[in-house]
Amino acid sequence: MSARELEALTRQATALSPDEKLQLAAILIDQARQDQQREAAPIRWCDIRGTLPALVMGEDAQVRVSRSRDEGDERGHR
Repeated sequence: MSARELEALTRQATALSPDEKLQLAAILIDQARQDQQREAAPIRWCDIRGTLPALVMGEDAQVRVSRSRDEGDERGHR
């Protein structure tokens, strides 16, 4: 946005009532926060190390499913 456009918006905002100015400010702040969250730094692999299941670490999927079921059965029969 150019300085001229920003100046025009500012002039328009001066015509608003105090309540309207607060409402506009709240809307702009909310939008800026949402934009900031979208632009947040990407997650680094080292930040999530250890959170991946054993499947990613080379464990066979069927072995994993069978073991999970067996563990669930053992907990249910105690």
